[in-house]
Amino acid sequence: MKKVILTLAVAIIALSANAQHKFFLGMDLGFSTSKAKNEVTYSGTGAGTAPFVNSSTDGAKTTSFKFNPYLGYSVTERIAVGLGLGIVNGKSVDGTETTLANGSKVNLETKSTSFAVSPFVRYNFPINDNLSMWGQLKVSPKFGKEVHQDVTAGVLGEHETKLGGLDAGISPGFNYKLGERWIFTGSYGFLGYMSDKETTETTSGGLTMKNVDKTSGFGLDLNWNTLAIGFNFLF
Repeated sequence: MKKVILTLAVAIIALSANAQHKFFLGMDLGFSTSKAKNEVTYSGTGAGTAPFVNSSTDGAKTTSFKFNPYLGYSVTERIAVGLGLGIVNGKSVDGTETTLANGSKVNLETKSTSFAVSPFVRYNFPINDNLSMWGQLKVSPKFGKEVHQDVTAGVLGEHETKLGGLDAGISPGFNYKLGERWIFTGSYGFLGYMSDKETTETTSGGLTMKNVDKTSGFGLDLNWNTLAIGFNFLF
């Protein structure tokens, strides 16, 4: 394995030495956060008396961080190909406290880590000497896991869900040249096919239950988690 990695590294260095900055090493970063809240308001006869009292309840707070390093090669001035590795870490905290058997209170958490291997083809539309817009076609198989906290008989525990899926579609973005080798880049939105799969196994005595939830669809995704900014280094 070390010989293979060394051979690939030498090949990339040799190619890049004569490539006139056709290779580019990039990194995109993304962050999103959201918080749910439920409000119940009564009006009319009986409003304000138990159990018809106005209430406001905090829901789950969810944050996610996306890190996407990638390596690309400019085939022509307009066409580039490459391979990226998407890494997403997420955390969701329940807004409602749960009381344990020992009297302590906790807010249950769900933590997730997922990966995506993303080959891509990018087509550039030059605007001027420094700015260009691009459209990128990519296919991204996804895999990972979620760890959920739960409470059974007043005791805090955990169970794990395996994540999988596939995204295939087009994303728009831009490049802005900062210097001879540095480019500021960003993208937002996704149009295409999206599928997700969650697999959970639970065992009780000698019985094991496997539960698989699948979702899929085609459409336009303009959620903030599709926003990413970063830099490219040409070599």
